[in-house]
Amino acid sequence: MVINLLLTKYQPSFTHYLACFVIIFTLVYIVKKLRIHDINVVKTYTSPQRYGLYWTLWGLAFFTAFYMLSALLTKSLDRLCWSRLYRYWLYLGVTMVLLFIDVIQAIQLNVERGVAVIATAIMLIIMYKKMRIS
Repeated sequence: MVINLLLTKYQPSFTHYLACFVIIFTLVYIVKKLRIHDINVVKTYTSPQRYGLYWTLWGLAFFTAFYMLSALLTKSLDRLCWSRLYRYWLYLGVTMVLLFIDVIQAIQLNVERGVAVIATAIMLIIMYKKMRIS
């Protein structure tokens, strides 16, 4: 919610927030009523807090590195005086590699095929429109 207030112009109404909290509390209530126990839980020697801290730091490092790399890339492109079209194709190329990895992973793991298909379709539509313009 704080990030939403600071970084975007979109401001959800009170009704949106209320609906969100009602849904969350309803789901928590349903889970507590069902009393589902984890039968096949893998025993680990790391505490949940340490595990959570590890992934928090990993995510922070990843996004920091990603931000720094994109800032350096943008400055390099500014020095090369590349037009928007060249930048577009550069970013599209990087995105297509990530999309290709996503599709391969979805096929291998037999999960999230719908997301991969939708993302691929959107990228192909964007590529088609940009090719027609350029």
